[in-house]
Amino acid sequence: MSGYIDHFEPNCRHGQSDGCNRIRSPDHTTNDMAGPDEDSWVSILKAEGYEVTPILKVLGSNDEFVDILVDHIKDAAKSRGITLH
Repeated sequence: MSGYIDHFEPNCRHGQSDGCNRIRSPDHTTNDMAGPDEDSWVSILKAEGYEVTPILKVLGSNDEFVDILVDHIKDAAKSRGITLH
């Protein structure tokens, strides 16, 4: 992994996806995870016989993933006596 954050988008309003707070490391995604080098995740999985198709999108753009994440956050807060509004 590159070890640094190369982009931060600080402006976001509830319900808008453009300009939301996001920290991205495209170098990590495109090289370490989905790159052609033999030590990338894609190459390692392919060498193990898996069929791999990288999808280079942030998880926050997937509503189903966000729903699962929010449910986990709610469960964790509830188990610690924290009320979320």
